[in-house]
Amino acid sequence: SLLGTERRSFVVVSHAPCDQALALYLEGAGDLADSKVIEWPLGGISLFEKNGAAEDGWTLKYYGDTAHMPGDYKQGLKHWSLPCLKK
Repeated sequence: SLLGTERRSFVVVSHAPCDQALALYLEGAGDLADSKVIEWPLGGISLFEKNGAAEDGWTLKYYGDTAHMPGDYKQGLKHWSLPCLKK
């Protein structure tokens, strides 16, 4: 279980809307206005960390980072978003 204390990391490879929905859940922001989750760039990587017990939750370290991508892809060639995140 992701909620157990023995699990502190996992990888998710998915379509942008699924990644965003999971990020919103793990982030735990009470309101979308308080969320750091934005449009998802092509090749973006996000990192959540868990340091303690299940009730401590997850901490968002970075979201949609594309620094690892080569050349023109570094900025993300396209961005996707859940309709609720479009501004």
